[in-house]
Amino acid sequence: MSYSDNYFKTSKIMLDGVNSFTISFPYIYAHRLVDEATQKVSLHVTQANSSNYQFSQCEFPIANLNDIDYTILDTKHGQTFVLVNHWSSNSDFGNLYMSDGLGQKFSLSLKYVPKTDKDFFDFTKVSGMEGVYVANHYKEELFERGLSSSGDRVKDIYKQKLTKITFDRGGVWTTIPAPEKDSAGRKIPCEDETCTLNLNVAALTDIGHLYSSKNALGLLLSTGNVGYHLTTKTADVNTY
Repeated sequence: MSYSDNYFKTSKIMLDGVNSFTISFPYIYAHRLVDEATQKVSLHVTQANSSNYQFSQCEFPIANLNDIDYTILDTKHGQTFVLVNHWSSNSDFGNLYMSDGLGQKFSLSLKYVPKTDKDFFDFTKVSGMEGVYVANHYKEELFERGLSSSGDRVKDIYKQKLTKITFDRGGVWTTIPAPEKDSAGRKIPCEDETCTLNLNVAALTDIGHLYSSKNALGLLLSTGNVGYHLTTKTADVNTY
């Protein structure tokens, strides 16, 4: 990976072994191939407005897991959300991590965040609300029992998606309480606190996703359902 400030009459190598990079102000992230056989990669970061582009390797808390792929999701206010695939190139989910104020040291925020059928992750920022994000993830206790060592899902575990929201940039994620009544004023049956409101966060082929606007602070519009997990049956989907 090289850069030049004179149309490449001369250039400087910033980092070798780079197979892709992402510019998301205020950072530049580079993916560096570590092991070709296992496809393990490492993530490196530098300031986008730097004069010398000195990359530092990013640090993650789970050292015994391979990092196969990184997806930078958000870099607002100098902190970065990154989705890391630790399993295989075929895995359609990853763990969500949040960085420190330098974009280099990461802590685990939310496990098992899935991709949708359009290759987007089930994660979004609420427009106009600082620190507020909504995401879907697979239920940990069920998913880990049904997960093979290669990261493949077993049977119908993928249906066990649960919606959560954070108000502190991923520090704490909580479920969304189910509404007590529907649009006609009828009571919505929910037996206990594990029955919650689950939303389609990312875009799907035939179901609308979550919308928000900085011009309507705190107002969210999405399709979804009340229950113990997000349904895939369109007949059971409503707008909330």
